[in-house]
Parts: sequence; structure tokens; C-alpha cells
Amino acid sequence: MAWYAVYSSATGRLVSVGQVVADPLPGDQVASLLAGRPGDEEMWNEGARLFVARPAKVPVDRLQDLATNPDYAEFQTAYNALSAANRQRLTNALMRLLGRARYRAVGEPVELG
Repeated sequence: MAWYAVYSSATGRLVSVGQVVADPLPGDQVASLLAGRPGDEEMWNEGARLFVARPAKVPVDRLQDLATNPDYAEFQTAYNALSAANRQRLTNALMRLLGRARYRAVGEPVELG
């Protein structure tokens, strides 16, 4: 069976995806025939009004945040005052402490909790 994307012709906002389309479609909605069922590796692009490849998730390292974010200047000053060996020990301890929370998504806040 064919797959369709139903979206607003005014905004491009996706309303639904499926194999059945209402006839007639309500309001300013438009149905577009798809090549197949969209996969998890695809996302709807409102501007282009089609499914496009989902960009790869690029995690942000919270340890890098500590080293470069001006909000943590006091930490940076204390960290830079340590010897190279102690900096490495602290980095290793922070990696163990943070565990899976070490990396965050781009829009996610730096702070945990």
C-alpha cells in the first residue's frame, strides 16, 4: 500500500503519516504521496515539505563545557592551577562521577538535575 504525508499547506507542519487519507481533507491540509513508510532515520522538513535524513546526534561533552564555558571560570582557574598529573586525576574522577551523563544533547542544559 502507498504511504502519505498530510500537512498544512500554509505552514508545512506535518499533521499525520499513514496509508489512509481522508477525502476530502479538512481545511488547508494537503496529502503527499511518499516513496514508502518513513523510517526513524528520517524527519519531516516543514520548509521543503518532505522527509529528509535526520542529522546525526552530536553529543556535547560536559567536561568540555567545564573547560570552556565562561560561567565556570572559577573551576577553570582552579583546574589550571593543578599539576598535569592532578588535572588528569580530577578528569578521571569526573568521568567516573558523570558516567552516562557526561554527554548531553546540543539543546540540553549543561547543569544536571
